Amino acid sequence: MSKKRPLCFNHLISLPVKHGVKHQLYDYERKIYDELMKPAPTNTDDIITRQQHKHLAIIKATGLGISEFTLRWIAWMCLRNNDMRGKRVVVITGNNIALATDLIRRLKGLFLNPDANYPLVFESKETVLELNGCTIQAFPSHHLSAARGLTDVSIVLLDEASFFEINQSEEARDVAERYIAKSNPYILAISTPNHPGDFLHKITEQAEQDCIYKRMFLDYTVGVGNIFTEKEIEIAKRSSSFEREYNLKFSGIEGNVFLDYKIDEAIQLGKELDAYNQVLKRPELIPLN
Repeated sequence: MSKKRPLCFNHLISLPVKHGVKHQLYDYERKIYDELMKPAPTNTDDIITRQQHKHLAIIKATGLGISEFTLRWIAWMCLRNNDMRGKRVVVITGNNIALATDLIRRLKGLFLNPDANYPLVFESKETVLELNGCTIQAFPSHHLSAARGLTDVSIVLLDEASFFEINQSEEARDVAERYIAKSNPYILAISTPNHPGDFLHKITEQAEQDCIYKRMFLDYTVGVGNIFTEKEIEIAKRSSSFEREYNLKFSGIEGNVFLDYKIDEAIQLGKELDAYNQVLKRPELIPLN
């Protein structure tokens, strides 16, 4: 009698479900996994190449299940062995505490699924989860002071990073990248495109030799025949937001001619002009050199 094949992690906790259908690991998800798990390059002294090994910027179509895959990968990293014990995972979400609590709820839900082979019980903390001695904590982008100064950070996930407020996206990136020298974490910045100048758009605009992120572009076509049907895409194409939501276009938001960050810049320039005019009214304040 042949031995029964051992279940993989995804089957142990039950496969993800969409519209009542269970979904296996798709090719595009396997590519993300392979990028994350490939050995660090040893045949180069180039700092950028070595950093890209653990830093991924994923610009993706909506509905591909990338956030779900990433949460499962984080859980697997915590449970596959004891390497993550005593470590931390930092999850940064948008400007809403509900988004942070929702991601932790989804992580817990992986093990509370009635079909899961190993259901677990967790404490009631809404933004914190501990798996095999690893602390996973979610922070909204408008409250990142608590995310500074942590120790032993092994993974930083920036979820839907292009939708962070403009004045918060730089701080979010600073918080994520400040740990590079301290603990060399994985950094995953994931999002559907939003508008020119947003978090991931800035990363896509960087020259290859200057960018510390491996950039992956996953438009709707990778999901057709997998997570999307042809009919679903034909319906989606009727939407005015299709190019942005499915075809990776940083096309801005309908209904406003000016981008938020451009408005902020104009306001700041106006303040500087006012200050300059005040100085002109009082020549004694003008420096001699």
